[in-house]
Amino acid sequence: MAPDLLATGGAPVAGLNYDDDHVLHAPPLRFAVAADPFGHTGGGALLTPKRTPAGSSPPSTQPSHVAPTPTSRPWRSTAQIIQHHHAADVTPARVAAWLGFAARRATGSFSLAVPTLPRTKASASPAAREEEEERLRRVELPATARAESMSLRLGDARLAIPVAGAGAFSALGELLLSQIRIEPGGADEVNLGRLLSAASCPRLRRLRLEHITGLAALRVAGAAATLEEVALDCLTDMTALELDAPGLRTLRVTGCCRMMDGEAGAGARVSAPVLETLACPYLCHPDRLRLDGAESVRRLEEIAVYTHGYPGQNDAAVALLRRCAVAHSLEVKISPLDQAYGGKDPEEMMSTVPQLPNIISLNIDAERAPHIEASIAKFISRCSKVERISVDIGKMSHRCFSHGEGEWDDKISLEHLREANITGFRPSEQGASLVKLMIAGAPALERMTVKYSGKGLDDGSLPCDRGHWAPCGSSGSSKRRVYEWTPVKETGEEGSHILSKF
Repeated sequence: MAPDLLATGGAPVAGLNYDDDHVLHAPPLRFAVAADPFGHTGGGALLTPKRTPAGSSPPSTQPSHVAPTPTSRPWRSTAQIIQHHHAADVTPARVAAWLGFAARRATGSFSLAVPTLPRTKASASPAAREEEEERLRRVELPATARAESMSLRLGDARLAIPVAGAGAFSALGELLLSQIRIEPGGADEVNLGRLLSAASCPRLRRLRLEHITGLAALRVAGAAATLEEVALDCLTDMTALELDAPGLRTLRVTGCCRMMDGEAGAGARVSAPVLETLACPYLCHPDRLRLDGAESVRRLEEIAVYTHGYPGQNDAAVALLRRCAVAHSLEVKISPLDQAYGGKDPEEMMSTVPQLPNIISLNIDAERAPHIEASIAKFISRCSKVERISVDIGKMSHRCFSHGEGEWDDKISLEHLREANITGFRPSEQGASLVKLMIAGAPALERMTVKYSGKGLDDGSLPCDRGHWAPCGSSGSSKRRVYEWTPVKETGEEGSHILSKF
């Protein structure tokens, strides 16, 4: 094992880098964990220093990236999909040294990714679990008035957040905190909210908090007017959100399911008068949501809607659709139900979706299930002025519950629809009915494509009203076929039924 820190004088700094795109410019530091996360030997990359004349300012770290894991995508409770064979060698002392360097020297961008320690098995004894708790890293967030961008993925470490004074992060424009633990209900929770305020981070533009456990409430009273984007992902214990951000334009709240709980204090209060994009599959119950700025939202993303369910199951989504009524772009996920309700068939839920006359761009991500096409058609019918539709029907849902026959609308009015795209088309009566309904209700339709995996389509697999279909090659895979519909010309030519020429 190499020393934690080495003064190197004029010699190049030798170390090991897990990502060739990131090089640490820091003469006084040497980091050596292993040649790669799997313990293979040979070929460590150099961490080249950037020299500065004597008496000049400290070197910039743009970018610096230390001890990354092979993947930063988390898997449940912030554990890594691929275990790092040398995770135990990244001790709290080393992490503290790297963070201390950031506090003292970073003037540009600082990025640190720490591998997650191996987790104790679920069947382990209480003593083993207590030992694991003792092994968890405990580190303190560095205060730096010079760093402009900071990204910390700390391998499920417990993060202490000190009280941040005025201007403690005066240059910070971007901040990412990931894979950390916060002491529930403690001072760190309060200090995090204060740190993110305009007083401590007057230039903050982008904030991302992800895969954080223990954080029950995030309260930011008075964020900087420069803050334009906030993303909160997989804050698994968060039940309350309070955010006052006068310049916020994009807000994403995903994977924070406990906000839907009915426990006391659960809810969200967001003041964002210029908000443009809102993404939130599950925010909170409508009675506990205060959203000042809903009238300015132009784009809704990741809205989750159930085709069938229990009374009130779509209330949160429906409330957002009603409050953000002027939005013109919508991305929605349509899902079936995973089980019966009290031994009874669940209720049909698509009828609760309101009319959405201002939507001109609609993207639907649907889980495949029996009669899912009928539910898709019902949702599309709510968007009477839509101009572009994209439907992606995924694989069969592992939690699918059969709801009997699909209930089809006789017709839908899509007078403004010009372009439609269906991925995951199923050459069946259900799939053909969806295509036929859309073509019949869209007199201005200029182009429709269907993509599916399988053999060539047989005659009669697709309806051909007012136009004709032609194959247009494969898409991304030799097994995925693409067909395009275009209208017939005004010469009176009638479209052939389906691909009979091919």
